[in-house]
Amino acid sequence: MTHDDYSHDGLRVPPQALEAEQAVLGGLMFGTQASERAWHEISDMLAEESFYRRDHQLIWRAIKAQVDAGKPTDSLTVGDWFESQGLAERVANGAYLTELVSGTPSVANIRAYAEIVADKARMRAVIEFGTELVAAGYDPEGRSSIDLIGEAMTRASGLLTAQPSESQPISTAIDAAFAELVERNEKGEGMDGLASGFDAFDDILGGLTPGVHFLGGRPKHGKSTFAQNIAEHVALKLGKAVHIVILEMTEKQYAKRVIASVGRVNSQRMRRGTLDDIDWQSVSRTVARMRGAPIYITKPGSCRIEHICAQIRRRHAMTPLGLVVLDYLQLVEIVTAKGENYSVAVGRVTRALVNLSQELGIPVICLSQLSRETEKEGRPKPSHLRDSGSIEADAESVIFVYREEVNKPDSEYRGTIEVIVALNRNGAGGSCRLLFDGAQYRCEPLPEYWRPERSEEQDDKPKRSRGFGSAGRDRAAA
Repeated sequence: MTHDDYSHDGLRVPPQALEAEQAVLGGLMFGTQASERAWHEISDMLAEESFYRRDHQLIWRAIKAQVDAGKPTDSLTVGDWFESQGLAERVANGAYLTELVSGTPSVANIRAYAEIVADKARMRAVIEFGTELVAAGYDPEGRSSIDLIGEAMTRASGLLTAQPSESQPISTAIDAAFAELVERNEKGEGMDGLASGFDAFDDILGGLTPGVHFLGGRPKHGKSTFAQNIAEHVALKLGKAVHIVILEMTEKQYAKRVIASVGRVNSQRMRRGTLDDIDWQSVSRTVARMRGAPIYITKPGSCRIEHICAQIRRRHAMTPLGLVVLDYLQLVEIVTAKGENYSVAVGRVTRALVNLSQELGIPVICLSQLSRETEKEGRPKPSHLRDSGSIEADAESVIFVYREEVNKPDSEYRGTIEVIVALNRNGAGGSCRLLFDGAQYRCEPLPEYWRPERSEEQDDKPKRSRGFGSAGRDRAAA
């Protein structure tokens, strides 16, 4: 048998388990039904690079090629593959394959051997990651220390999440679901997800569940205000910490919006410096209240998604978060590789947000701009999302906000905002209407008495009015 000696005096040898690698490969080449089942049992745990030795990597590749082609995987057929590739000398013309089979007593413990191989492969990946991080520290190639830390945290998270999942009987999941239903019923909780503060919206969406919820809208249609109001409700009413990433405005500008919203103060008077005594009382109470609010805002120095995710993970480690808001996607720095399609690069950003949400187990609201086609066609739809392909693929839900009066000043829906759940992974879509006060950056439930306004032209035409209760849905808006 001819293969390299991997032990060298005075040098550190990377983590490896050669006997476990041999037992895995030998068990797969028994040529029995047990070895066929063994492949399906461990193929999600291992890949070619999981094996330390190069000849073992080639043997795994050969076995996989045989399985993909629907052919047997005994030592003879695998040996034929090496012959056809001109690589027979790498396995001693088949002698090493025979030795692997004869040296493996049974297939019974193959998963345990595969777990050892996978663990050593992860150890080597940690070493490689650490070595590259040290090298980057000495030669950052124009990246800041924060960029490097963000990339490191993202990659380290990837090492944790790249684990195979075990299948289980559905009865296990059924029992867990039933226990959750019982607990929720006893506590009087009626939704799977986090309450937004708007009953009509929650009735449609079922609350904000972990995942990325994309909130789209054209400028001046209220998407930042709607997201801000949800964040305020989660922090002030539910007592859960919220992390808000603002890329379009400064921290001070955002703070003024919050003061106007929570304090019910006219922002125009705030900007003009014409607040009266009642306004000042509201501002003072709001400032005192917000000093203890679990809301954290950041305007990152770098708009790279790695940096953004690193900040969120760091905050979550200090204060467990209940919600993350990113305002907004198109201001995240999109880095494209040479010859790479832009939408593919955007997909990396949205996928990073999905991974972050799943890792932390919390919902992420990601705001997104819409294309100008919305203004031509009226109400928004998923195709109006910029880079909609990756967004739709990764979305837990796609939500739009639409104020008809922005494009049609005499609209009968003046003073309101329509919230449209266009895509909902956990149920049907729908729409609801809320009051909108741009001066106070607030959305509010519609009162029971609300009716659409009538323009002067409509006064001469008989038309049945439609009402929207606080939990009603507007399914007929044009």
